[in-house]
Amino acid sequence: MNYRILFLILCTIILVSIIFGTSMSLYINVYDPNWYGFFSNNNSNENLKKRIFLIGSSSVYPVNSTYVNHQLNLNEINYEIFNLADMSDNPKKKITKFIKYNIK
Repeated sequence: MNYRILFLILCTIILVSIIFGTSMSLYINVYDPNWYGFFSNNNSNENLKKRIFLIGSSSVYPVNSTYVNHQLNLNEINYEIFNLADMSDNPKKKITKFIKYNIK
């Protein structure tokens, strides 16, 4: 096997990864300077709202998350609702993926 080709391919992959990572980091910082990432251990964000994700199928889809968020704000409850339900969806797959990637 020609090690020069293997070396060039690995260098190309590393270079592209560095360029992509840097450009995405710059883009996120320009778009939202308060973004610290999903898995950030920065505890200075104590005033951030806690998030509730509604996952389901046809029965959960009609929930108006804008109205619920408005009512939570009126009552000064520090939560934010996201409706991720979709018609004819299989919530078991979403729940297992969510638990797999978001539970520490």
